Amino acid sequence: MVWYGNCSASDQKALQRVVKIAQRITGSPLPSIEAVQRKQCLRKARSIAKDNSHPNHRLFTLLPSGKRLQVPGHPTSRFRGSFFPQAVTLLNSTPI
Repeated sequence: MVWYGNCSASDQKALQRVVKIAQRITGSPLPSIEAVQRKQCLRKARSIAKDNSHPNHRLFTLLPSGKRLQVPGHPTSRFRGSFFPQAVTLLNSTPI
């Protein structure tokens, strides 16, 4: 579900419509795609941050205060729109 964060607004609306149709068919409420994406992104980011042997562990570095993670910067928009800056921002905004 990491890809959902990089979808255009129209694509996100279309995916949410699919969820609404599935709710009507099943007759039971389903979590929003945003909630599922957030949960999966946090889960993956926490597992990478804990695993010292993961190749991208270095992207989850603490700031000097030791309370928040440093958002990795990179000059290309391709990296800025990737999983890692979004995951670090999400980890910083979520209480432990």
